[in-house]
Amino acid sequence: MRVLRGRRVLDAQLPGVDKGRAVRRWLRQNPRIDAVLYAGDDTTDHDAFRALGSRALTIAVGPRLHGALLRSRDPATFAAWLGRLAEARLAR
Repeated sequence: MRVLRGRRVLDAQLPGVDKGRAVRRWLRQNPRIDAVLYAGDDTTDHDAFRALGSRALTIAVGPRLHGALLRSRDPATFAAWLGRLAEARLAR
């Protein structure tokens, strides 16, 4: 088992199970997907950031994560940005 330490949490993962493998599998099962936005706020998201690489817009939410293309200061800031993105998309 792999144990990841987060803020006030321990995450235990079974061997071979992580978010990186999950997103790669999801992409294989959905080959028509042409755009992916992945945001994460805990250490288990590092695997997904690595797996997606340049195939997605990756956003680390909070100060502790690394490996994403962009960073949002905190969940509230990310939620506000996501709301503005949705409004802009509807206005198109």
